[in-house]
Amino acid sequence: MLAVGIDWSEEFHLVALGRPGEGVFDVRRVEHSPKAVDALVERIAALEPDPAEVRVVLESRHGLLVERLLDAGYVVVPVNPDLVARRRGPASGREAKSPSLLLSQSRTKDSAAVSLRGSGSESQD
Repeated sequence: MLAVGIDWSEEFHLVALGRPGEGVFDVRRVEHSPKAVDALVERIAALEPDPAEVRVVLESRHGLLVERLLDAGYVVVPVNPDLVARRRGPASGREAKSPSLLLSQSRTKDSAAVSLRGSGSESQD
């Protein structure tokens, strides 16, 4: 399985790629452009050819990035960054990990993280 944690930003996305047992092995900046988003989808596909084995956690439910990830067949799980911050607890400055990265590495049982495609359920932000 390939875990993809994406922090959403107005200027760019910060993407962490990892595998259970291995942890994060790649962190990259992805600009808000079709070319950059397509390059990310190609990178994900090169690392894990089976879309059913890719889990993407990010802080948005819409936009070009979300649409391209869903079109590729990946399980996309939107999260409320405040929910993850509460699970993480207090952190100081730069030591805090990104919400999407933390959740992509965990096996959360929270009902607040529900796949955009597959279950048909709505997230309970």
